[in-house]
Amino acid sequence: MAFINVPTTITNDIGHGQHLVLLSSSYRPIPDNITISGNSQQEMPDNYVNGAFVYDVGDGFIWIVFWTKNNQVSTKIFIRYNDSTEPNNSILWHQVVNNLHPRLSEDCAFGYTARARIEPNANGQVLTANISRVSSVFD
Repeated sequence: MAFINVPTTITNDIGHGQHLVLLSSSYRPIPDNITISGNSQQEMPDNYVNGAFVYDVGDGFIWIVFWTKNNQVSTKIFIRYNDSTEPNNSILWHQVVNNLHPRLSEDCAFGYTARARIEPNANGQVLTANISRVSSVFD
């Protein structure tokens, strides 16, 4: 089977020493723990249809980035249910799919802002994703 690389940059701008911890990913390699930023070359089969990764943001929330081979992307922030050891149990997939947009997606929820961008390149796609805390006058 042939593979293509999807260069992926994930940036954690939450601050306060908060780490992102990988809960699941459809393809590897991808950073397991991100303090500030993580770069990877995800190996995707050349016939893949979509990809996704899920990070634990802390504070009881998870962050998902989902993309398709035709440059649609969705990012969402969800509450992580404490009784769930499986992150997919906390994801409302219909919301993820309904949030698919050409090339750029954004979600603001629970005091966080998440953005994801997917761009075509000569070898396939380039993915960038960012999560940050919404600024408040009390920070």
